[in-house]
Amino acid sequence: MAKGNIKTFKMPEQLGAEAKREMKRSGMTQSELYRAALRRYLEQQRRFRAVQEYGIAAAKRAGFKTEEEIIQAAVQVRRERKGKRR
Repeated sequence: MAKGNIKTFKMPEQLGAEAKREMKRSGMTQSELYRAALRRYLEQQRRFRAVQEYGIAAAKRAGFKTEEEIIQAAVQVRRERKGKRR
C-alpha cells in the first residue's frame, strides 16, 4: 500500500475488542480493517445523501413545502390502502 497519513484516535474498550476479534477472524490488519470500515461508512453516507436529495426534489415537484405535509400525505395513503385490503 502507498504511504499515507497516520491517524490516531480513541475508541471504547468494547469496540476495540470487537475490532480485534474481527481482525483475527478475517486475517486483516488493524489498518486494513479501519480503512474498510471508513470506506463503507463514507459510501453509506454518500448513498444516504443521494436518496435524501432525491426525496427533497421529489417532494418539491409534488408541491410539498414541509415535512409535516409529507407525513400527513403518507398517513392518508396508508389509510386508503388499508381500507382497500379489507
